[in-house]
Amino acid sequence: FMTIYHTLMSTDPGASDPQMRGRHWEMLGFQGDDPQTDLRATGMLGPLQILFLIDNTRHALKEWFELAVSSTHEFPFVLIGFNFSALSMDVLDTQGMLKACRALEQNGEKDFVLKASCLFYAGCWDVFQQLWQDKSQRTIADFGIIKSEIKKIALKDPFKMFRKGEELLKT
Repeated sequence: FMTIYHTLMSTDPGASDPQMRGRHWEMLGFQGDDPQTDLRATGMLGPLQILFLIDNTRHALKEWFELAVSSTHEFPFVLIGFNFSALSMDVLDTQGMLKACRALEQNGEKDFVLKASCLFYAGCWDVFQQLWQDKSQRTIADFGIIKSEIKKIALKDPFKMFRKGEELLKT
């Protein structure tokens, strides 16, 4: 959790860690003052996929977090991400994700299932940003509609969402 906090809040690398409980976690998009309570639906996959973004798409991650805290498009960053983590679990046994896993395995990628899931997750964020910014103002009340659209896209062609994640890593 500390790496996520320091990266999103752009704290100095040598800064001391925040308390494990406190309102500062809500600034990142957790529901309350204890981030551990938000892991019910995704377990450690949610934070792990955020760490994947930190390690692989830091430029896009910063854009997404800035959007999350903007006055016109505000949303709970971490909770939205956990929704995409849950979606990545939902599509894991589809043909599109099996195709993604095989492609990574053939390229000699170890942990290819986890990487395919993380690339799919990154693709969800990319689509989310495009849909979320298509209006001059959004609120969290709009998320249900956007989430349904992302889910429809993802279920129709999970491999396409995976490819969006791959493209994101190349930029």
